[in-house]
Order: sequence, then structure tokens, then C-alpha cells
Amino acid sequence: MAKLLEQAALLLLDGFELDRTLWRLVNLLRLHLPLDALVITDLLLDLREERVLAEATAKRGRLVNATRPLTRYELAQALSLEPAVIVVNQPKENPLAQDLVEFWGTDDFSLMVLPLIHREARLGSAHFVVRQRRSFSQEHADMAQSLAPPLAMAV
Repeated sequence: MAKLLEQAALLLLDGFELDRTLWRLVNLLRLHLPLDALVITDLLLDLREERVLAEATAKRGRLVNATRPLTRYELAQALSLEPAVIVVNQPKENPLAQDLVEFWGTDDFSLMVLPLIHREARLGSAHFVVRQRRSFSQEHADMAQSLAPPLAMAV
């Protein structure tokens, strides 16, 4: 775990092309947890929006820079400084995953949302996605939590 965290931190802080860096990070993380995509967002709270900065799969990373309005539930989550990872293994039953259920047209996926907090401010989130239900365990959530500091600094 310590070695993974060290490698991830070095990737995130070494030269900074977010799309390429996320692609490399996804390929590193896939050795330790199920992962099809990693999406990094930041918050535009004054506009009540979330902006997708970049996303990556094992094949490629890309810059996105697209915004979407936050639901009331998401806004409440965004204002929280609770650092806990949110694991959604049953997307139909969780309001946080409803947009993705509609977007993909399926609930056959799992989602982990890692809040990115730095100096008492919620900056955004890292969204870990696997296209299969019940994919994430507590061990995966703990591993993702250990990535929060370098990811927050990257955002």
C-alpha cells in the first residue's frame, strides 16, 4: 500500500498533463483494484455546478472541461468536509448514481467517490468507476482514501 501511494503521488506531482497523468494512474491502480475509468471533478459552488476536468481509462486519458448542475443531494455532499469515500455498489438505490444510471442506460456498475479536501476546503472529487455491480470492497475504499492528499494537490 505504501509503495502504491508513493508511486501515485509521484505520478500526480511529476510534470503535469492531467489527461496523461490520469491515464498512467489508472493503469497503475488497475494492478490493485477493479477500475474501468477515473474521473476528476472540481466544484464551482458559487454556480452550484461540478466541472469534469479530466477522465481516463486504461486506453487513454482526456481533458473534458464540462460542467453540470449539482442536485440538492450532491450540493449537500459538496458542502460537507466529510473525507469518507462513498461506495455505491447498488446504483439504482443511491441518489448519487442516478445521473450515471440515466447516462449509461444501465445500473450495472459500481462507483466510488473520493472527496478531495485541502486546507478545510472541498475542491472536488475523484470518481472510480467499474462497469459491474458490487465491485468495490472496504479495502478498495481504504486504498482510494490513501490517494486523497496527492489527488487534492493535483486539483
